[in-house]
Amino acid sequence: MGSIYYQNQYLANPALAGIDTMININGAFKAQWTGIKGSPRIQYLTGDLQLKSKKVGLGILIYNESAGLINRTRATFSYAYHLKL
Repeated sequence: MGSIYYQNQYLANPALAGIDTMININGAFKAQWTGIKGSPRIQYLTGDLQLKSKKVGLGILIYNESAGLINRTRATFSYAYHLKL
């Protein structure tokens, strides 16, 4: 999973939610060892946006991971308040 963090800044740091003026939506699917039954698979979808105040950002992560008998799904929300330093 490590390589997908480089492609999505929100996964690396949820405090970056709403840092841009655009709505950001990202998704990915990663499968390893595809010839083996029960091989690891990851799917995720993230989205974040800046509110009108321009100091507040909201984000969401929907994530599914499976490997063999293990299957994990989660959804998280984030709130970011941006201060100038």
